[in-house]
Amino acid sequence: LRAVTKVMASLRAHRPSLPPVFAFMYDLPWALVLGMWDFAEGVLGATCVLEPSLAAFKLDHVASRAGRRLAGNNFGRPHRDYGRHEALAADGTPRVLSVWMPL
Repeated sequence: LRAVTKVMASLRAHRPSLPPVFAFMYDLPWALVLGMWDFAEGVLGATCVLEPSLAAFKLDHVASRAGRRLAGNNFGRPHRDYGRHEALAADGTPRVLSVWMPL
């Protein structure tokens, strides 16, 4: 995890600052994703497919409070990525699992 954190910090240190999602150009973040795969399939009880909205964020609360918008910063308001009809099967079992990993 420390290595991924260093990659993201290095991206932020560039001038201009590069979005944290660029960390996925390297193998380390993908190793984290693949390392959680069996867990995700166990939770959902089915074979998983990687959903295309994979993201990375470097939260900066000071910039947010100051009204500065940065690529890869946090969201301004709580939100849901999927509505109920997309996230749950007709019988109520989950179809989507969002995993957030703080580094």
